[in-house]
Amino acid sequence: MTTLPLTDVRDILMQNQNLMTVTELSQYLKLAPQTIYNMVSENRIPAYRINSRCLRFRLEEIEEWLSKVKQKGRVGRVPEIMDSS
Repeated sequence: MTTLPLTDVRDILMQNQNLMTVTELSQYLKLAPQTIYNMVSENRIPAYRINSRCLRFRLEEIEEWLSKVKQKGRVGRVPEIMDSS
């Protein structure tokens, strides 16, 4: 997970980078919010921590991550996002 400096966070929010909340992402992926939190804590999905209690996800990065999951053919298991293979 990436923790951004305050200036970077402001830039992202000002540019309207299609940021999603945990609730929005859980609806998009059809997963429980707790599953999203677990994936973030295990660095298995790209996320941005705005502060200690606020997570955001860029739609473009989630879609890229999903395409990597599909390419690897790992049905039922989410690969590590930092996996370079």
